[in-house]
Amino acid sequence: MNPDDSESGHTLVRIMTLAVSLLAAPLVRLCAPLRCAGAALVSLAVLTGCAISQDIAVAPDESVRIVVSQAPDWPGTIEVRNESVGGESPEALAGAGAGALAGGVWGLACGPLAPLCVPLGVLAGAEVGVVAGLAVGTTAALPEDKAGRLRDRVTRALQSHDLRGELEAAIVDRAQGHWNTSGDKPTVLVAIELREFVMASTRDERIRCVVKVAVTVGAAEPAQAQKGKRRVYEYVSPYGSLATWLDESVGLAEANFANASQHLATEIVSGLAAKP
Repeated sequence: MNPDDSESGHTLVRIMTLAVSLLAAPLVRLCAPLRCAGAALVSLAVLTGCAISQDIAVAPDESVRIVVSQAPDWPGTIEVRNESVGGESPEALAGAGAGALAGGVWGLACGPLAPLCVPLGVLAGAEVGVVAGLAVGTTAALPEDKAGRLRDRVTRALQSHDLRGELEAAIVDRAQGHWNTSGDKPTVLVAIELREFVMASTRDERIRCVVKVAVTVGAAEPAQAQKGKRRVYEYVSPYGSLATWLDESVGLAEANFANASQHLATEIVSGLAAKP
């Protein structure tokens, strides 16, 4: 092989390596095996999301009754989810990225068929990488003794903190600037239900909480109340260390509950007051 051929070959390798890097990121996110295997579930979730994300705007001249309640099983046994497991967890994405790059480099060995082999290698490598990444993520679950202490701490905080009452007061306070909320004959019922409360942990024991509520807007008549439009809102707290969450003198749990009521109230009233 003459020097020109050698230089051309090196240039081709550099170009194909760059192509692998450009292909890897979008293909990893697009074709991670968990997302492909769960395509039917994802489609169902999307349809469900559309069904519960309806326009809930209320006309400014309405008389509104606001009711905040809790689901019968609220908050139940508090779940501590491992955020290191999932198709888009840091471990899974890191494994997918490394696997995709290795698979792409393997594809370069196909010579003239490299344009075909590289994408296939990226996808195959990503699949292996995600599986390896998830295996790492699974070992990152919060130990049960620590999870139990976190549940106990948060359960006590919820019992001593009236999240339902605080949320109702915050919503009514904001709603008074838009509608008549004290009329004897309300025309619209806004029903807010505390639905779900979960804790989530990361590999390095960073903790956050998620509060979900469902808002249903319908006619105030009891016979029509269940036929209203519905939207789901959620509050996701910032991360804090496990030690900070467990320290009752710091009051991080209570502070996050207060933030949740204010954040949710702002989002809910904003949705109710949105112009068509």
